[in-house]
Amino acid sequence: MIDLTHVLQERFNKNEINEIKVINDTEITGYKLTNGWAKEQHIYFHAKFNKPFTIKIYDNGTLVEGSEKKSQLIKAVLEFEPNNEPLLAKVGISAVDYEGAKMNLETEVPHWDFEKVKNQAYELGIKH
Repeated sequence: MIDLTHVLQERFNKNEINEIKVINDTEITGYKLTNGWAKEQHIYFHAKFNKPFTIKIYDNGTLVEGSEKKSQLIKAVLEFEPNNEPLLAKVGISAVDYEGAKMNLETEVPHWDFEKVKNQAYELGIKH
């Protein structure tokens, strides 16, 4: 499930608008706009999965038609065919735009090697 309605510290942040778009059967993109301690904070994302999915998008709990939706209360359920292979996901984010989120994803994690990503993160943690 992708829950774009969620905000950390509801006392300090207000969920304004969210959007989710299906690019194809392995990619989605979207954004979230909140107001609060950071005025008009935009967060864009681009996600890729190593397996195809089907998606159901809900607006305030109601299933909506289509492959994209813009609203305040959006959640999406991605369904994958069951098998014994690992499901891998990678997500890029940007405070600027959709293209930046996709570029960050493709630049920072251009492969599907989870162990490599884990080891790089571990090394960064040790060094910093």
